Amino acid sequence: MVDLLSRSGCFGEAEEFISNLPFEPGIGFWKALLGGCQIHSNMELGEFAARKILALDPEDVSSYVMLSNAHSAAGRWQRVATIRREMKEKGLKRVPGCSWIEIRNRVHVFVTGIRTITKRLEPALRWGRPTFKAPVKQVE
Repeated sequence: MVDLLSRSGCFGEAEEFISNLPFEPGIGFWKALLGGCQIHSNMELGEFAARKILALDPEDVSSYVMLSNAHSAAGRWQRVATIRREMKEKGLKRVPGCSWIEIRNRVHVFVTGIRTITKRLEPALRWGRPTFKAPVKQVE
């Protein structure tokens, strides 16, 4: 419900829903609120949600990334730099996206970051006509 309300920009209702819960809201509620704040560039509420998340789990990398992305979308580069510096100081690193495909009984794993695909795999991938929205790196 919080996700639905916050994604549609109904932050007052989302906050009210959370505050009326008969139990202490967990990380999922605050992440849903933070996600909506990221979409609608609601930085004040986004910071509040991020503080709640980090109070529950200080090493939650995804919250730092979401908050950084929200500030980036709003053009608040100083805050982006501060968040990334905090992550670095705490030794927190974003886990890259990963996917895999099985071709002829062999699993090929891909990680976002660098676009390198072996010659052997290129024809098979062209057959399925994939579209890569981010650079990929094959991991053997």
